[in-house]
Amino acid sequence: GERVPPHVFGCLTLCMIGIGLITQPTFLFGHGTDPVDADASARYNRGMLFAFGSAVVGGLLPVCVRKSKECHWATVELVSALCSSVILTPVALVVTALRSSPAA
Repeated sequence: GERVPPHVFGCLTLCMIGIGLITQPTFLFGHGTDPVDADASARYNRGMLFAFGSAVVGGLLPVCVRKSKECHWATVELVSALCSSVILTPVALVVTALRSSPAA
């Protein structure tokens, strides 16, 4: 396997600190403890976790490209973009519309 240069871990640490400063989670910064904002805080936390998960999956894509020996890198990028735009985005829009529509 390939060796990971030591400066990569420093970059990862700085990126995680930056994510924390941008998202300002309530367990670190303490704002949003008002019970009226509990629903908004829960939605924010869920969105933050989805964004973090998306970043992790997006970061794993280059690793998958490096590990795939039989497939050209452009094919992997094309298929991932195609799946995202044609399948995942419309599904997410439908789910969001169904969840936000008032119950009958």
